[in-house]
Formats: sequence, C-alpha cells, structure tokens
Amino acid sequence: MAPPGSKKDETYFFEDGDVVLIIENVLFKVHVAFLKHYSEIFEHMAKLPQGNDKEGSENKPIHLEQHIAANFRLFCRVMYHGSSICKYALEPKDDNIKYLVSIARDTIMYGLQEMHNFILLAMRMHAPAHGKLITECDADTMCDIAFVLDHMSEVGTAKEIAEIKQYRREVSNVFADRLEQRKMMESVTRRPEYVLKVSNNDVLYTSVLYAFTVCRSDNERSAIFDDPKLAQTMRTKVKLLPRMKECKTWLEKQWPNVLDHSRAQGTILGLGYCRPNHDQSCGVKLRKYFEDEQLSAMAKELNKSDIMVIYNDMASAANRMCGECFGRFRVLLDVPVTTIRETLKHILVKDLDSPLPDSIKW
Repeated sequence: MAPPGSKKDETYFFEDGDVVLIIENVLFKVHVAFLKHYSEIFEHMAKLPQGNDKEGSENKPIHLEQHIAANFRLFCRVMYHGSSICKYALEPKDDNIKYLVSIARDTIMYGLQEMHNFILLAMRMHAPAHGKLITECDADTMCDIAFVLDHMSEVGTAKEIAEIKQYRREVSNVFADRLEQRKMMESVTRRPEYVLKVSNNDVLYTSVLYAFTVCRSDNERSAIFDDPKLAQTMRTKVKLLPRMKECKTWLEKQWPNVLDHSRAQGTILGLGYCRPNHDQSCGVKLRKYFEDEQLSAMAKELNKSDIMVIYNDMASAANRMCGECFGRFRVLLDVPVTTIRETLKHILVKDLDSPLPDSIKW
C-alpha cells in the first residue's frame, strides 16, 4: 500500500518499472537500467526490490529528500526520450532559464553529468553572457547560475566542453562587473552567505571579498565573519580578516595610480576603439566627457579604497556612445580591469601570506 497522501505521477509511473521513488508525495515508478545509465548515484540507491515490503517497492518507496518532483519529471523525460525533446520544448524565456538552473542544481546532486552539460549548452544558447537575464538578474539567481557553471564536467565533445568553458568565463566576468558596482556591493555585504555561495569561483569570490573589504569597516567584517555558517567553512578566516584590513589600506594608496592610469586609458581608448566610418566622433565625445566631467568627479570620491568605481564609471560613460563602439571599448577596458582582479585574487585568495605589491603592474 502506497504511503498516505501520495499520488502516482501521471506520466512516469510505469507498471513494469522495477523501482519506486517518492518526491514531494509524488510516486515515480521507473526502470533501474535507465537510472544506472545516467547516474552512478542511482546505481547505489536503486536496488531492485524483491517483494512488496522491500525498499523501492510501492509499499516502501525510496524517499528523495530536498528534491522537486517537477525537476525529477524532466529527468525522466530526458532519460526516456532524449535531451533533444527538452531542447525544442523550451522557449528562450528568462523563467525557463531560471527553471533550467534549478534543475541543473539537482543534476549536480544526482550526478547526471550528461544532462548537466546539456543544460549548460541550452543556457549558453538562450541566456547569452551579455543578455538581459545575466546582466539584470538578482544576486541569488546570479549565485545559482555561478554554482551551476562551476560544476561543469568534462562529459561531451571537445567542442561542447570548449563552448561551455568560454561561456563560464564570459558570465563570470559579467557577474564580477556587477558585483563590483556600489549598490550591488552594499547589498551583497549585508548577507555573509554570499561568501560561501561563490567560493568555488575564484573570479566571483575575489569580487565578493573585495566588496567586503571596501564597503565594511574592520569591526563590521569581524562581526559578519563570526557567523557560524562561515566559521565552519572558511578555514582561512584567521588570516583573511587582517589581510582584508591590510588590503583596504593598500587600495587607498593605489587610488592616484589607478586614477592616472584611467585618465591615460580614457584618452587612448577614447580614440582607439572608434570605428573608421565614425570619423572618431564617438571617441572624441567620450574623451571630452572624461576630461571635463568624469575624472574630475572621480577625484572627489570619498571611498578611495573602491578603485573599481573608476572603471565602472568609465563603462557607464561609454553607454552614451553607439552600440558598436561601446562593444569595442569594453573589450579594451577589460584589460586593466582584469589586471586589477588578478592582483586582488593573488592578495585575497591565492596567497594570504606574501607581502602586498608596491603597486599594480599594468
């Protein structure tokens, strides 16, 4: 007899199935052979029942806790019908992509590597790195997407794996840009769990630590990092807090250097990225804006530890230009931004014991 309150799934309860699973009071009766094919985890979980009262039977289904019935239904759809059906059924809408992301989190838990990479390829197609979802999603969705991308496997063709890796790099850079913006930093640093959510991604982890470094005082950081969730996970806490204090002072000293470099970059890039058929008009306008308004305003910035605000403001100014020139400008601007991030990664993530460099090496 099935557990009270449970109901059979309308599609994936096969009478000739040989194992019964229950998720959110929904019963799935499927074939062990398919589960074993897609996941080593199920190879150990799904044992062929012998009799009506054995584990995996209708009377005693295997409970899959903390999983969603709708997600498992899609797993079954892929297992029985192939990923191509899901591919053509999904429309490129933000809600569908968020749904894919929630499913991808479960594929990590289930060990469904083939399906996980299929979802990543679908995300690359329907949620491009500079598309609306990636550039406008909230911080929680951002962390979920980063988590999914950070658990890609080497399953698939060489071309597919290369495409996913490239997509991961592009999305990580976009998310890092967003995490280094003032409003986002203020929001993220109110919730210490974000440190854990992005800890597997060096790029985003560096950006989050940078946010805590420039937006919070020494006492605030100490209180935040005393959170029990962090204390159990962050082995480097003892070294990290004094390192962040040291880094904030170092960043303040770098401000004149970065401002001078950005002034040169604004002048150089202002002309260098402009398309020939524009007669340098976009570049001239951008350079004039830097010289007349932008850099003079940045020179008055009160929080001079937040050196990334200089490049964020440069990117905001470039939004005034045409789309084609803006794209070329961002490619060139990524060079100094990447240099700063790599320096911060070395300081805050990779080597907490080495002396801080005298200056950023451009």
